[in-house]
Amino acid sequence: MISLDDEWRRQRAIIQPTFSPNKLKEMRTIIEKCLEELMVKLNEQPDDVEFDISYLMKRTSMNIILNCAFGINPNKDEH
Repeated sequence: MISLDDEWRRQRAIIQPTFSPNKLKEMRTIIEKCLEELMVKLNEQPDDVEFDISYLMKRTSMNIILNCAFGINPNKDEH
């Protein structure tokens, strides 16, 4: 039987390369682009109308995950 410590070490060994300094630099560019898209959407909102920001935040989070993890840009055809 595998101990919890061994399982943690195994998972960390698999995940750690994803968060190397070079990978994080690559992700930063992608994250900044997704955040710029969020800012455009926020600026499109009328000043005097309330809206539910949770939709935009969820969408931005999903965009970041899809772009960083899978190289998929769900907004590619939107503009």
